[in-house]
Amino acid sequence: MDLFAHNDNRAFLFEVKSTENKNFRPQARKGIAQLLEYEYFDVQKFSDDNNLLFDQKHKIIVPSQIPKDERYVNFINSLKIGVAMVGQGELTPIGVDLGFTNI
Repeated sequence: MDLFAHNDNRAFLFEVKSTENKNFRPQARKGIAQLLEYEYFDVQKFSDDNNLLFDQKHKIIVPSQIPKDERYVNFINSLKIGVAMVGQGELTPIGVDLGFTNI
């Protein structure tokens, strides 16, 4: 897991991937598996150990370049996983904003 952050009711799990358009799918595929595994094992353990119950859990893949493969971004979004770029103090969704930018 590249970054886990939370506040009282929201958890954010980020997986950053070095991508070029030719390798976006395999890199994103790895990111999907990692996010699901980290959420199941690590975030749940952290929540249990600290008696936290998050109303929202956001899983986000952060590629190093904006992907041109819109169909795969749509697929990732269908799994309730966001795709976003990180800029100067902001998170910009690619595809569907699954609510993770509403801070």
